[in-house]
Amino acid sequence: PCRYRLLAESINWDRVLIAYRDHTPLGYAAFKHHRRGPYSPGVRPFLREFGRLQGALRYLLFAITEGRERYYGFYLYGLHVIKHARHQGVASALLATTFDQARQAGYDRIELEVQVKNERAQRLYAHLGFTRVRTTAVNWLGRLLPFPAVINMRRSLTSRP
Repeated sequence: PCRYRLLAESINWDRVLIAYRDHTPLGYAAFKHHRRGPYSPGVRPFLREFGRLQGALRYLLFAITEGRERYYGFYLYGLHVIKHARHQGVASALLATTFDQARQAGYDRIELEVQVKNERAQRLYAHLGFTRVRTTAVNWLGRLLPFPAVINMRRSLTSRP
């Protein structure tokens, strides 16, 4: 898909953790801090993929969403575990390692956003010590996002749940 072509050349591997079992990837955690996340594409890949007008508009949307996250300090950008490896502690292990990365980078808290409809993820984050900070409507993005709001959650790294 175009997303892979667009972002594959600009992955910052020092912002991605991958969980393996017997050389098989089971999941990943991606994070952002010091204004640098797992992806850093410039405008050129967008122009190449979508053309001048569509590429510029899509890059602008990408830049807006990326810019919003810079206020969070250490930000969990994404967490995913393949279906057959769920409920086996993979997500918890990835998050524990992410917490260690944040501490080593000098942060005392970690933040994330989760789709309001993703109740399973909300339960996992709450179980691991995250608390809700606010809910932000994103319905202004119309048909681009299949969910009406995101929940910002935060976890202190100075105490363990």
